[in-house]
Amino acid sequence: MPLLVFDTANGRREVLPFISAAQVVTEWECPISKRKADIALLDEAGTAVLLVEVWHTHAVDLEKRKDLSPYWWVEVEARRVLADPTALIVRNHGNLPDALALAWEQFQLFAGLTGPT
Repeated sequence: MPLLVFDTANGRREVLPFISAAQVVTEWECPISKRKADIALLDEAGTAVLLVEVWHTHAVDLEKRKDLSPYWWVEVEARRVLADPTALIVRNHGNLPDALALAWEQFQLFAGLTGPT
């Protein structure tokens, strides 16, 4: 799993999420909305655990955002993925778990601290 890179109010944060997936597929179709996602990580039962939208010409709009809302999803830029596939710079996301936000916010716990005195 590549790093997920988020630009936050506190600066750029890199998170390596633990996502248990058994399969990666392209052009996955949502069984509920019939909306297609560019890439889907699926668990052993075939349930989507993370959707990845690759922005090239059309960004995720409000309608697609609603269709993807039952799932964890991120949107990344095609050119940036091609430049470095080991770090997905997230330009948009939805329904990510609170634990993931905590992973990048934990860096603030030690902000401003200096070494031992």
